[in-house]
Amino acid sequence: MKQIKAGGDRAAAEVVYHWGPGTQYAGDSRRVTVLTVRENGRWYVDDLHNHKGKFNSEFSLSQTLSKD
Repeated sequence: MKQIKAGGDRAAAEVVYHWGPGTQYAGDSRRVTVLTVRENGRWYVDDLHNHKGKFNSEFSLSQTLSKD
């Protein structure tokens, strides 16, 4: 986990995935922001935001799931 920002009932955690040698994307790093919301005293994942990288495009899970 790289960075966490929180305020009130919302928080965002930036996560960086690193692909190692011998993998499909060797040497690549991917940055994902995990957006959470607190409801009834518990934290839940609200959305995942994938940032643009060398081998992937920028998208969010909620946008992907809302497409028909």
